[in-house]
Amino acid sequence: MLEENAEVHLGQPTDIPVEMIEALTRLFSRHSQVKRAFLTQMRVPAKDEPLSLLVGLEVDGKMDAVLRAMEIVISSKAESDRPVDVVLLGEGGGFVDKYIETSGIEPFYARNWGQRLKGFFVPP
Repeated sequence: MLEENAEVHLGQPTDIPVEMIEALTRLFSRHSQVKRAFLTQMRVPAKDEPLSLLVGLEVDGKMDAVLRAMEIVISSKAESDRPVDVVLLGEGGGFVDKYIETSGIEPFYARNWGQRLKGFFVPP
């Protein structure tokens, strides 16, 4: 948890965790409530911690099952020395939302209409 008014640096990771991103993409494709997912990295200068990855999720609906499944994917696919945090976007216009809006980064996952329609007719 970050302290209020903590200085936070966000940016694009130079080393993309491909296995983790591919596994999360497969997971999100089975959960219609995930609209888009972004990957950034975060550093809090006041803390003596390594850079962490930050997965920002744009969602519709309840996320409990998805978050539990994400824990399993992240723990099995992420580098052990690099923490991964998850933030839900669009809840109050936080600094992560602002960064994603202004930086022009592309989501690593975006649900398309075909996937939405498939969810109506084919069980996940």
